[in-house]
Amino acid sequence: SFFFAKAAPRQSSLARLLSLILLFLLSVPSSVRWLDDGMETGIVLCFVGLLSILTFRESTRNRVTPRSYLGFAILGTTMVLLRTELLLLCGISSLILTLNSAASARRPKAFKTYLRASLQSSHLVVGGLIAVAGIVWKMHVLLPDTALAKSHGPGIWRGILSASLTVTLGAFTFGAGMLLLWIVTFVLLLRARRITLSTLVANSVFPLTVAAACLRGQEIQGIRYLVWTMFFSILWNIFELDIVSPATPSTT
Repeated sequence: SFFFAKAAPRQSSLARLLSLILLFLLSVPSSVRWLDDGMETGIVLCFVGLLSILTFRESTRNRVTPRSYLGFAILGTTMVLLRTELLLLCGISSLILTLNSAASARRPKAFKTYLRASLQSSHLVVGGLIAVAGIVWKMHVLLPDTALAKSHGPGIWRGILSASLTVTLGAFTFGAGMLLLWIVTFVLLLRARRITLSTLVANSVFPLTVAAACLRGQEIQGIRYLVWTMFFSILWNIFELDIVSPATPSTT
């Protein structure tokens, strides 16, 4: 929360208000219960928040230095070692950077442009795949026994959707608040006509995660499995709104 407050947008009064609401949602009793639940949820949100901030900053640049490539690769490795499902987030972040880099090129629709952009933005995926290789080499399987035991196949997708809604609302202010804030920030971007392909990709984490759970029939037993997806999108939307929203009038 402290580092996010340091990095929070300062130009737009709307973005600052949304940032304060997010900080409030991270400090209510229901969030403390889940962030300290012994399942590294708080640590996951720290890394997800860091990735969102760094990805947004990197998306405004047209050049990737060897130092930044190595730093992102290490971050991707660390995140996937923490939770294997964060490989999805690494892939989405790399895709966002690829799209933004290609769009800013002189020939945005050329195949070579996309190829070059994808290679420059492959750091997070490369880091994540290194972590996957390390997990398989050490444990001989990618997913733990508990995850395999809680997978029942695609036939129970309705139950997964119901469970996702139940655990989200069951987390009270933390779960329902995060879901509502994500929807609000996305609607505000729609009204500001700030919806680009990269923005849609940044807001696809939650739907893709729920869809993957439905395909596997994976049990969702707590907001810990979903909140990081909404957190990433909320941060991204706030940073986007800081660009398009009117600046706070200066006072003398």
